[in-house]
Amino acid sequence: MNCVIASSTAEHANADNQAYIAAEINEEALTFLFKFGVGEFSNTSLELLEVIQKSMTEDKERFLELVVEVDLAKNSDKERYLKLRDEQIEFYAQIALEMNEQAA
Repeated sequence: MNCVIASSTAEHANADNQAYIAAEINEEALTFLFKFGVGEFSNTSLELLEVIQKSMTEDKERFLELVVEVDLAKNSDKERYLKLRDEQIEFYAQIALEMNEQAA
């Protein structure tokens, strides 16, 4: 019985470690995605262009709203522009992580 419990505990610890490693890989991949246009995620490699294209089909209304609002704020309201740009990056990051999960 103790052997079964120890084995189960080891499996859970291993799964936790793998999840942690995958999260670290994905965080670094997001950085590379936005900095260099490509990221090596835990399950797949993604290019920024394909993430943007996917975001257009996944939530076209939100995509267009962010693009237009970011463009309008760019020259008129620096604070709003930075906030919207961060929202846009978060939107793309969420899509990229979903694409990575779908590749598993």
